[in-house]
This record gives sequence, C-alpha cells and structure tokens, in this order.
Amino acid sequence: MASTGFSEELRASHATRWRALLDHGFLRGLASGDLPRACFAFHQLQDRLYLEALAGALALARAGSEAALLAELRAGALAEQAQIEERAVALGLDRAALLAATPTEVTRACGGALQAAQGAAGELLAALLPCQLAYPAIAHRYEGAAPEPALYRAWLAGCGHPALG
Repeated sequence: MASTGFSEELRASHATRWRALLDHGFLRGLASGDLPRACFAFHQLQDRLYLEALAGALALARAGSEAALLAELRAGALAEQAQIEERAVALGLDRAALLAATPTEVTRACGGALQAAQGAAGELLAALLPCQLAYPAIAHRYEGAAPEPALYRAWLAGCGHPALG
C-alpha cells in the first residue's frame, strides 16, 4: 500500500471543509471580479493585522534547526504587509485607515493562536500549517482566472508565492 503524506491525510480527512474553503464565495468573487471592493478592502485590513501578529510571533520564536525557515516566513509576512499597503492605495485607503483598523474576532483568534506558541518554533509552525497548505491550493484552484480589477488577479496569483508553501 502506498504511503500518503501528512498533508494529504489532513485534506482527505477534512475533504468537505477543504472543498468549501477552495470554493468560498470570497475566492469565487475574486476570481470572477464580482467581489465588492469594500469586501476586499476589509479583508486586506484584517490580513494586515494578522500579518503583524505573525511577524511578531516569528521574531520571538526560539529556533534551532528551523531558524532559516522562520526567517524566510517572517520576511514573507513583512513583504505581504508592504503589498497590502500598496494595494490600500488602489482601494482608496490611506495610512490612517490601515492603522485605525481593529481586528475582528476571527483575526484576534488567529493572532492568539500564534501568540499561544509562546516562542516555541514547532508549535508556531504547526499553527501556520493550515495557511501553508491552503494558499498554494487556492492559487492552483484559481490559476488562469483573469478578473478585473488587476489587484484581485495579483492577490490570487500571490497565494502561490514560495514563502507561503
């Protein structure tokens, strides 16, 4: 019998949820270009808050053999924050709006999961695993989508960024 990897086992055991994630209305709206800009702007504000928490948790992580991976992930989080700030201009958001955003319950919970790792690299990497599996799958699922505005297309393509998967 062929052995399957851990991530394949996770996807198989949660196939219904996995399909629902990949076919979420937000993603379908991005791919078709029908997602209201206000929804995308709200997502970007929340994503920036999450990435801020992620970069902070990665900076505090005690790393041994995982040091290079953690540094790469932190650089990716900081780069994504910069991209969000660039997209904010296209969305009509100014720096004040970015700084005034408050996290939703979901964003607080995700940031809290990162903080719960308390600097333990393995626990932090485990908390990141869902994103590491989902974002490349999203990029693959919507590969070839050519929505307008172009920033939706760029976001979908960016899901497959090597730092994320």
